[in-house]
Amino acid sequence: MKILVYTITYNRLNLTREYLRSLKEHTHIKFDHIIFDNGSTDRTVEYLRAFNYKVISFGENLGITEAQNRGLRTIYKDYDFIIKFDNDCEVVSDFILEKILNFYDCEEKNKYILSPIDLALDPLYKPQVLGYEGNIELTTHNGGMFRVVPNIAMDYMITKDIRMDVNEGRVWRDGGFKVGYFKDLEVIHRGLNLGSSDYKL
Repeated sequence: MKILVYTITYNRLNLTREYLRSLKEHTHIKFDHIIFDNGSTDRTVEYLRAFNYKVISFGENLGITEAQNRGLRTIYKDYDFIIKFDNDCEVVSDFILEKILNFYDCEEKNKYILSPIDLALDPLYKPQVLGYEGNIELTTHNGGMFRVVPNIAMDYMITKDIRMDVNEGRVWRDGGFKVGYFKDLEVIHRGLNLGSSDYKL
């Protein structure tokens, strides 16, 4: 399987460094990693390029949704799975990508849009539980700081404005996809209390 991990950055270099460290420590398979930068002014781009990360710089703050869709539009079709990691995410569970891909071991699983459990989940974004399937908790939505999207789901999403999905989940579920969490995989959303007045969804 061909895996793309993408991250959207806008300043907060200290969080980006910690995120990259945690991902490297907790996954051990091959994947492509592309970073879309929304015009950082704190030397984020220079730092990433110095460590040979592929960076696409937009030169301005497009917001998360526009940066994501513009950045992925011409490249996602080359991948079986597209995984979004925010740069304020810290991976806790070891072998996290390996365990995720073990779940997607048959084509019927490609209807699932899943995230690890966020140990620092903001109560304002807490989803409603709809049911359980093994180690999967099905919910109304799963935020978006870390999200696994199979190629078939990206085909559906790439033309959508997914901002309403952050706390309603309608976009994915209206398309026939199941949304939820891996109950046995954990991350920490470190940036919850380090928000910026320039944050744009």
